[in-house]
Amino acid sequence: MLREQAAETMPCRRFHFGDHFIDLDQRLIYHGNLLLEPERKEYELIALLVEAYPRTLTRRALMDALWPSQEISDAALAQLIRRTRKLLEDDAHNPRYLKTIHGIGVRLLARPLDEKEYRETRQQSSSVTRVLVIPIVSAEMQAPGNPFDAGRLKSEFAKALSRKIDSCRGLRVQFLLKTIPRPGQEDPLMEQYGCQALLQIGLLSNSLPRKGHVEFHWLRSRKVEIEKIEANSLTEMADQLQQLLPLLVDRNKHRTHEESENLSAETTDLQEMIRQGLHQLSRRSPREAESLFLKVLSIDENQLEARAGLASALEQMNRPEEAWSLVDELLATANLPPLLRLRTRRVCCNLLYTAGDVEASSTLARELIDEAEKLGNASEWVQVLIQYGSSERACGRDRVAIQTLEKAIRMARENKDGMSEAMALLNLGNTHLSYDQALALSCFEQSELIFDALQLDNHQAVANFQIGTLLRNRNELSRARNSFIKARACFHRTGDETNLARADIELIHIEMLKGDYEKSAEKFETLIGELERKKLEFPAWLARKFCARAWLNSHCPEKALPHIETERNFVPSDPAYRLLKAHYLYESGSPDAAVRYAEELKTDYQEMWQEDHEKLLQSYRRARDTGVWVPVTI
Repeated sequence: MLREQAAETMPCRRFHFGDHFIDLDQRLIYHGNLLLEPERKEYELIALLVEAYPRTLTRRALMDALWPSQEISDAALAQLIRRTRKLLEDDAHNPRYLKTIHGIGVRLLARPLDEKEYRETRQQSSSVTRVLVIPIVSAEMQAPGNPFDAGRLKSEFAKALSRKIDSCRGLRVQFLLKTIPRPGQEDPLMEQYGCQALLQIGLLSNSLPRKGHVEFHWLRSRKVEIEKIEANSLTEMADQLQQLLPLLVDRNKHRTHEESENLSAETTDLQEMIRQGLHQLSRRSPREAESLFLKVLSIDENQLEARAGLASALEQMNRPEEAWSLVDELLATANLPPLLRLRTRRVCCNLLYTAGDVEASSTLARELIDEAEKLGNASEWVQVLIQYGSSERACGRDRVAIQTLEKAIRMARENKDGMSEAMALLNLGNTHLSYDQALALSCFEQSELIFDALQLDNHQAVANFQIGTLLRNRNELSRARNSFIKARACFHRTGDETNLARADIELIHIEMLKGDYEKSAEKFETLIGELERKKLEFPAWLARKFCARAWLNSHCPEKALPHIETERNFVPSDPAYRLLKAHYLYESGSPDAAVRYAEELKTDYQEMWQEDHEKLLQSYRRARDTGVWVPVTI
């Protein structure tokens, strides 16, 4: 009995969208009265989009929901979307149901209506009038002695409509024109919308009032759907109308008067959201930037600046496949503005650098320097110089890198661009590390002060981390500890769990370097448990390596072994991590096995084999050759 009552009070999950009907509880889909037989994944895709409406679901979100715990390629999702389109009889080139936003995801175009909304919509459909409200802001039209030219306006609109009218079957168009009111005779509707002309479009013949009997109070007394266009000339208005017409005649995109006003307010905020997104990118907050750009594109997918910003955010979040897809699409866009083209190619430069193709990155950055110079955009020019300097450093051409980064610093100071100056100093410090650690430390400290003044926590944390690492390597452990504490505080403020964990690892590492090996090992054991609960895989792996090192220096090889045998998860680029296995063999009383293992590593890591690694190998050889085991600290 209770179950029956509960069932009666549960919300009905049945929706009409376009010509289709879906029952989410019974897992049924109808086209009109015809029951469809979708595959399971096809049904699940439609259900996800219906429940998410009007949001755009990213490709990653769809793949995680449809194939949990499986690695699925983009091609599998694309194939599923094609099959679902076929099921819904949707046209990919002129979609009514599934809209694919390249590089982002998919959303449902047709608004799902529950049973009550569907009945109300059917009852009101014959009385709905679509109205296009066009505010005219042209100084030319409003100038004294140049009265409002209704005939010219109608002519320009007719030109725009003629290019689209054939594809709009059953569409009737009637122009309702009103001249500029005389002072003291302002019409309330004109006052509200600032309009001087109305274009009324009706989908049903009986939805239009008779010609010559139209008054504005008639429009106010009936349900209308309003779209706005702002333009500075009649030609511009006609062009915008041509783009808007398919939306006006799409039955699945009805908007009420109130919804339209909300959308209009939202649209006016698009540029502000883009500005905020770019600001978040400059602060190295790509997740916040991604959220803002996706919101913009869910309202207007043709915002190229938002697409370029999203590509940069994806690159910063290390999602190269999605970033490349968006970059390719942007660069294929006809008449892409030069500044956006430059920014998009800068993303290419970073993607190449991250992928390890530093020569290609350097070549592209060299080209972009010339582009930025021609554009005369000082900010972009400095950013490209920093990219070029970083790429040259990665290629081993440090002299060119230093000259380029010093030029970027000078230009940034001339432009009073503190952010770019600090970024160039940070990169210059990295370049000087191999030659002059005192100069490198000075660069890091200058950049840290600027980032602190600008309250850029992410960047300040990186600078402090570099300072701490340099001081640790110089055995200035107290100063290093203070820098890692500062870095940790910055990472905590930004919510960067991964780098927060790395700072914790370094702080315990400092204690280990002071000789308290067993206590450090116990702290690492506790930290590893916390990191694994948070599913921070790489920091947990890194903590295990340090923990193994601490236990080996405490001469407890049996406690170190579980932490050493985890290398299958990550491939370490530094032979020091792999040498832990050799040292375990040595601590276990097998110097001969330790020598063999270390010699194999030396062959594998020829270019990265350093003096410290060689000293360790020589210690193993002495113990093997003399038969005298001597404690060795790593």
